[in-house]
Amino acid sequence: MSGLNATPNGMNSSPSWRRLTRFLVVTACVVVIGIGTAWTWRWTKYAPVRAAELAHVRLQHAEALELGTQFLWSHPNDPRASRVVALSLCTLGRPHEAERYFEAAGDCLDRDDFKRRVSGLILTRRSTRAVAVLREALRRWPDDAASLRTLAALCGELGRNDEAIELAQRLCRISSSEAVGYALLGSIHQRMGHVQETVDCYLKTLELDPQLTSVPDPRVLLRTLADGLYSLERLDESESYFRRDDGECGCREPARARFAAAREGRHRRRRTELARGDRSES
Repeated sequence: MSGLNATPNGMNSSPSWRRLTRFLVVTACVVVIGIGTAWTWRWTKYAPVRAAELAHVRLQHAEALELGTQFLWSHPNDPRASRVVALSLCTLGRPHEAERYFEAAGDCLDRDDFKRRVSGLILTRRSTRAVAVLREALRRWPDDAASLRTLAALCGELGRNDEAIELAQRLCRISSSEAVGYALLGSIHQRMGHVQETVDCYLKTLELDPQLTSVPDPRVLLRTLADGLYSLERLDESESYFRRDDGECGCREPARARFAAAREGRHRRRRTELARGDRSES
């Protein structure tokens, strides 16, 4: 009967199994205790950060700034605390101090945090740094329309026209931002002196958004479009957009007088050119 409980080498295996069971139980207890201790330590450690985040949510930004700064004294460059400090500084009108905390926050920043960060950089006239931050945001969210629009506008202002055009074209491929993309592309071409491309982009914008609800300043677009059409000698179309610009601003005479003066000047130049041609032939 004893052979039924014996291993092939003739030894009883029950003590070995009991030792293995005890070892597994002890190991599991140690792991559970370790995880509990680590979680408790982390919960206790981040209690001031949670208090700072709660103060920020409650719009108590001065308190959030104080709590976050105190935590950073003992835990320098902590991402969560750095985020709270950076956002609080921006809200309190001190964006020039916030950038180093935004850098320390790293991956803790969400999309809205990036927008606040870029706004602060633009406000403090650090456009080159803003461009770098927007590129970082687009690596995380490639189709973020707001980041594309802001980056394209900044690149245009910095004279990086090729990059600005490429970004605006990416914006045009996003269905919800197509009209904004063409308006932005038109403004870039207008800054570069490309009259035909400017007119084409603005006409496309009007096709996509006839009321120009997605354009920041519809009057600028209409006036630029009217000027561009006039330069291309498409006078009837030009006059129609001059008249629409009248309606946008609520006063008809200034734009009508402007168009009439422009048309008369063009006719005068044309008569002068014809007169010179007649004299040269005679």
